[in-house]
Amino acid sequence: MNSFKEIMAQDISAVFMNEKEFADIYNIDGKDILAVLDTDLVHERNKRSYAEFAEGVNQGQITLFASRDDFAYVPVKDQLMVINGRSYVVNEAADNSGVLEITLTINTNRGMPI
Repeated sequence: MNSFKEIMAQDISAVFMNEKEFADIYNIDGKDILAVLDTDLVHERNKRSYAEFAEGVNQGQITLFASRDDFAYVPVKDQLMVINGRSYVVNEAADNSGVLEITLTINTNRGMPI
């Protein structure tokens, strides 16, 4: 019988990081990786005032979920990360049982952060 951790590891690739279910392919720092990008989670967690930002500049945030196996190391705060040609800054990153949860910020003067 498989342990709980083994079952979770199988689910990462079979369900969560499955292109037919949740994930899409993103070019992250020059490497094509199956990942999930979420723009709604950050809005629920982030209650900062928009008055913090200069007029005409929007700060967009996304949360990237990817398999830990696709990264040589866990990204660190203030590290630059390029996703599909757009540069983001890492706010925080955590390895949650084999899934990296990375919160990223981008300054933009237009629409959505992805």
